[in-house]
Amino acid sequence: MSFDLAVFSPDAAPRDREAFMTWYHEQMKWAGPKDYGDPSSLNPDLLSFFTAMVEEFPAMNGPLAKRVPDDEDPVPRTTDYCGADAFLYMAFAWSVAEDAYEFVRETARATGVGFFDASDDEAEPEFPLEPELTEATQPKKRGFLRRLLGRQA
Repeated sequence: MSFDLAVFSPDAAPRDREAFMTWYHEQMKWAGPKDYGDPSSLNPDLLSFFTAMVEEFPAMNGPLAKRVPDDEDPVPRTTDYCGADAFLYMAFAWSVAEDAYEFVRETARATGVGFFDASDDEAEPEFPLEPELTEATQPKKRGFLRRLLGRQA
């Protein structure tokens, strides 16, 4: 079992939660003749996000995978990335869940992509801040990890 997060291009995903969840489940079917482990299939926004991510959480699959000899334990921050076009799904070890949540959310904001806590059944998709909203006026979102640890996001 892993701690799962996703990011997406805000223009591709519906803003209504019910419609978003339908779209999300369609993305998770991994249909089509694509290599979902190859970041070259990501759109430019998600490719920028991915490039920042692998510096902190190396890829365990795809052409940028960090190869670990059979006699060594995998690096705990090694992450399973799957995606194409306007969607990127990430599976992290639970031992790095808190760090991953913070880093993914901050990196999503910095690169202008949406964020979704896929490990939380009650999560709301987070879209980049609208120009008229500031951090102080943007509604607070509480993800699974935040509720578990009793902290505000």
